[in-house]
Amino acid sequence: MNYPPIKTALLVLLALLTGCFEAGPDSSNAPPRISTGGLLLVEGGSWVMLPVAAYDCDGEKLAYHWRQLGGPAINMADTDQPWLRIFAPEVEHKTLARFEVTVTDSSGLSTQAARCVLVLPTGDRAVNDQDQVPPAALEAEAACDLQLQADINF
Repeated sequence: MNYPPIKTALLVLLALLTGCFEAGPDSSNAPPRISTGGLLLVEGGSWVMLPVAAYDCDGEKLAYHWRQLGGPAINMADTDQPWLRIFAPEVEHKTLARFEVTVTDSSGLSTQAARCVLVLPTGDRAVNDQDQVPPAALEAEAACDLQLQADINF
């Protein structure tokens, strides 16, 4: 189901806020909550932004740190922002890259989440076809989930 960007942002914010009240009003400081979104398909040879939605239930200021977990070496910018800009390299074959964001509140509590990017060869019509999820994307998302589990358990 496709939602307009504003509606999607509101749904993510609602989901993040809902978790703030699970522990009750008398609980101690809670770590930030993060939503990174799903697999992102990008065409090689272009700059892409990976946003993250984060919220601290205690209203504390948040700090961000992005790093690459796997895939080909990728130029990254804005690694201390609530988004990561990457330059997807030119590739001959579909290539999976994995990134992790750590969000830390001013009390030092942090939460980590990962985001996968499937870099497609230039001109691959899967990038331009927004109505259908190509099989390569489903395979890449499954592979990414498995690799992220391996990265986390390493």
